[in-house]
Amino acid sequence: MLCHGWAVKPQINITIYGAVQLQNDQKTVTARTVPVSGRGDGGGFVCGSHKILGHCFYIWVTLRFLTGWGNVPPGVNPEAYQWFQTVDTDQSGFINLKELKQALVNSNWSSFNDETCLMMINMFDQTRSGRIDLFGFSALWNFLQQWRAMFQNCDRDRSGCISGTELHQALAQMGYNLSPQFCEMLVQRHGVRGRNFGIQLDRFIQVCTQLQSMTQLFKERDTAMVGNIRLSYEDFLSSAITRLM
Repeated sequence: MLCHGWAVKPQINITIYGAVQLQNDQKTVTARTVPVSGRGDGGGFVCGSHKILGHCFYIWVTLRFLTGWGNVPPGVNPEAYQWFQTVDTDQSGFINLKELKQALVNSNWSSFNDETCLMMINMFDQTRSGRIDLFGFSALWNFLQQWRAMFQNCDRDRSGCISGTELHQALAQMGYNLSPQFCEMLVQRHGVRGRNFGIQLDRFIQVCTQLQSMTQLFKERDTAMVGNIRLSYEDFLSSAITRLM
């Protein structure tokens, strides 16, 4: 079930009955839905002017009715294909930064930050156009599901945020030998202040992806595997710009 990631922010508490209409070009599909109470850590989605609210499973219940909707190209995740039709609001065949940001939320219903969305656009932009096509979106879908599962596994207190201790444990499981102080510094830098201070899903993805990128760079330079490398100032800047920006 999708607890956060692909969703839309709810406005009110509501119980939903009836049907949902989604449009794909000239074809309209009507799917009967089950009664669902809104709010909590659930989600929903927007298609045109139709806003649907409900718990996590509501998204999947609805989409399961649409498995025959269109022809899914080979190599594309069927669920990613269905979401692509919804997120591509201008029907351009591509997902831009604005559309991606509107489609992604954290567990507290805040939108993903611009930096993380732009990072993912750059990672999965196979056409170098600043947008993601269907195949890139399918790869992004799988990428997000993996990180979301890891985030939920690390969020042991189910607060919707990763604390310094939880981040240290998560990175240790990923093979990083980093100090608790370093992990706490990351939380202080990227954390969201509130009742549950910590790193939300979007920043968790950003931090871990950047760590992976910089670690790969370090390994490429540390040919003797001694745990130290020597870089010139310009080489350091070039590496940072290439990997992080």
